[in-house]
Amino acid sequence: MDGFGDNFVPNGNGLVDPAAEFLAREQDELAGLEDPPQIAPFDVAPDAAIAEADALQQAADEANYAAAAAAAASGADVMGTPLRTPERVMTPVPRVEPEAIKIWREEHQRKLVMKDEAEEEAKEALREKAKQELADWYKQHDEQVAKTRQANR
Repeated sequence: MDGFGDNFVPNGNGLVDPAAEFLAREQDELAGLEDPPQIAPFDVAPDAAIAEADALQQAADEANYAAAAAAAASGADVMGTPLRTPERVMTPVPRVEPEAIKIWREEHQRKLVMKDEAEEEAKEALREKAKQELADWYKQHDEQVAKTRQANR
């Protein structure tokens, strides 16, 4: 196909494909990711070593227990520092509110009470209005039914 000028194979004129270089580098970096992880086998300790470790742990536990018991008997903690009760217990000091906050709180309470009363009055007015509208509707409905009966006779 050289005769047509569409030879897609590089002719070795010094041009290097940058994408090919990039793909080759990435392939090299990612080559080991798909392999299963290598886990080194661990050595199993012989029974004698296990028994020795258990004996050491038991001796350490007994020593710690003895130290804690001696400290408790002497009125000290495990570190040897004596346990003391506080000489003075601080009583909480009551907070004194500034006068401006007291005035604001009282005023705010009054406003809330007034708003609650106004809301209750508005609710009651709506209830009365709803009762009146319902009574008017029943009256109109009864009149309509009476007219329909009269017309059907």
